[in-house]
Amino acid sequence: MSANNIAKLMISIAITELAGIIGSIFTAPAIGGWYMTLAKPAFNPPNWVFGPVWTVLYLLMGVALFLVWKNGWRVRSDIVGDVGNGDIGTRRSWNKWSDRFWNGDWQKANIIAVFAVQLALNVFWSIIFFGYHQTGLAFFWLLALWVSIVYVMVNFRRVSRAAAWLLLPYLLWVSFAGVLNYSLWQMNDSTQYNSWSKVTNAATGISFKYPADVGMKYINTVDWPPKVQVLGEWHSISTL
Repeated sequence: MSANNIAKLMISIAITELAGIIGSIFTAPAIGGWYMTLAKPAFNPPNWVFGPVWTVLYLLMGVALFLVWKNGWRVRSDIVGDVGNGDIGTRRSWNKWSDRFWNGDWQKANIIAVFAVQLALNVFWSIIFFGYHQTGLAFFWLLALWVSIVYVMVNFRRVSRAAAWLLLPYLLWVSFAGVLNYSLWQMNDSTQYNSWSKVTNAATGISFKYPADVGMKYINTVDWPPKVQVLGEWHSISTL
C-alpha cells in the first residue's frame, strides 16, 4: 500500500473514531448512572459490550470510507449493472438534478454528503439518548439513522462493493439498537402510569404516592417509611 493510501486510511479511521469519541462523552457517564436505573428487557446486553462493539463498527466504517476514497469516489457499478457494460448513463433519471447526483458531476459530493449526514445522526443520537435521556425522540432519530445507513450502503456499493459489505454489521447493530431503544422507551415512559396509589402515615400525615402498575413487587408500604426495591435491594425512601 502506498504512503498516500496509508494516509487516507488513517484519516478515514480517525474521522469515524472521532465521532465515537464525541458520542462517548455523553455515553460513558450515563452508562454507569442514569442507564443503570432504567427497566430493561431480557435481551439487553451487558454494559461492557457497548464500548468494544462501537469501536469495531467505527473502525469498519472508516475502512469503508477509505475504500471509496481510494477509488476516487468514481462510480464503477450501478445497482443493476456495471460501468464497463455501458449500463450507467443509458437510463435517464426522472429529472436533471437527480441525474447529476446519481450519475453526473455531483456524484462525489453526494457520496460525501450522505456519509457525513449519517455520521452526524449517529453522534446526535448519543446526545439525545444518553445526554438528554429522551428515549422516545432517540427512537425516531434512530429510524432516520437506519435509513441514512442504507442510503450510504447503496452509494458506497456503486463505488466499492467491499465498502458496502463492511457497513452491514453497522446496519445490523443499529437495527438491534432500534429494538432495544423502543423497548427502553416503552418500559420507562412515565406517561404510561395513569393510575397512582397513595399511602399516608397516620402519625405524621406524610403521604407516599407511587405508580399502581408497579405494584407491591417493588414497593413495600406495609412499614413506614415505605421501602423501594432498587437493583434487587430494598431501601427505605428516607435513605434514597
